[in-house]
Amino acid sequence: DGQLRSRHLQALNDVGQSRSNLQQNIVRCIDLWKEANVPLRSAGCCAYVAHPPAREGRGDLPTEEDAHHDEDQQREDRVREACIELAMRLGIPESSALLALDVYPEYQDRHAAAGTADPSDLAGTAYRLLLDRPEALHLLRSKLRHIIVDEYQDMSVSQHALLRLVVRGVTDEDERAPAGGAARERR
Repeated sequence: DGQLRSRHLQALNDVGQSRSNLQQNIVRCIDLWKEANVPLRSAGCCAYVAHPPAREGRGDLPTEEDAHHDEDQQREDRVREACIELAMRLGIPESSALLALDVYPEYQDRHAAAGTADPSDLAGTAYRLLLDRPEALHLLRSKLRHIIVDEYQDMSVSQHALLRLVVRGVTDEDERAPAGGAARERR
């Protein structure tokens, strides 16, 4: 695809022709967007559509389907803009963020097809597993006497949530429960 190639070359130029720096930027973008729970799950949410589809043979009047497409496109554009802004706040060049948006859907599809996970997905996966299987959480908590955390300041949001669940047996939602009900301990 010519647009993808052009974006790749621009991103490479913006990081001084360093493929390593470009790769780091793309991985940082994907990790960042996952941590922020940005809804980037399909190619449709990342693909940029410059023009709405032609209304072949339907005249010039917009249909209900066109209105839904326009709403979806506006939502996709907002998500895309938020992703780029988030990346740029961390000093990632816009061209790297745009390239990350382009490759992300295929990256996720390849993981899904291979039955693998991105390392940044592992803490979130473990968290969901322990929530879904309270007996596993109870077993884990009963076997741990101490937990040593190295580089605490570098923990991601999902790693922190997992640690809190394992150490305290509560989730953030439990702690935000209305007054009168203490945090629910999970066994």
